[in-house]
Amino acid sequence: MCLTTEQILVGIRDSERRRAENSQTPKDDENTMYISGEMSFQYLLDRIQEKWPGVSFEDIEISSEYTHVYCIGYDLYDPSDYINYTVIRRIVRS
Repeated sequence: MCLTTEQILVGIRDSERRRAENSQTPKDDENTMYISGEMSFQYLLDRIQEKWPGVSFEDIEISSEYTHVYCIGYDLYDPSDYINYTVIRRIVRS
């Protein structure tokens, strides 16, 4: 049985939709920002100033996290299910 190009494209779209529905992508909040992918230091500084204008580096913590964002099934490991994030946290001092 041969599939038509349209059937293949529909299958790909369905697969991408299911993957997006199962995504557990971390969400930014008031004091935390997640950025995936490569970036320049200037890009990082610009995002920090956009989110927290005037914040000092003394009030920022930058780390990285290897986060499981997609689930293909119970007890199955697939490296493509993980994404590296740069995590920027604002330290709130009382």
